[in-house]
Amino acid sequence: MKWTNVTSYRQGQTDRTPTAWACKVKGMKIAVTCSHVENPGRWSLKCAPWFDVHDLDLPSSVPAEDAQREAIRVVKMKLSACIEQLEDQ
Repeated sequence: MKWTNVTSYRQGQTDRTPTAWACKVKGMKIAVTCSHVENPGRWSLKCAPWFDVHDLDLPSSVPAEDAQREAIRVVKMKLSACIEQLEDQ
């Protein structure tokens, strides 16, 4: 799975450290960021339609790769729960 830097920078911002990453899986976008205004200093997950700003319970000092792995784990759990509900129908 290929993660892409999707960090947006303010005009004139000199620090260009990546703080947001995203990947696409069959049209589903999974994104992690450690600079979200609603969750400063922590890694957050965004993945529509399930997660708008979901705290991954990781401080921003954790490497992006760890946050990406945790995001995939959380999304897999949600997808598994959805599949279980469909199988119960």
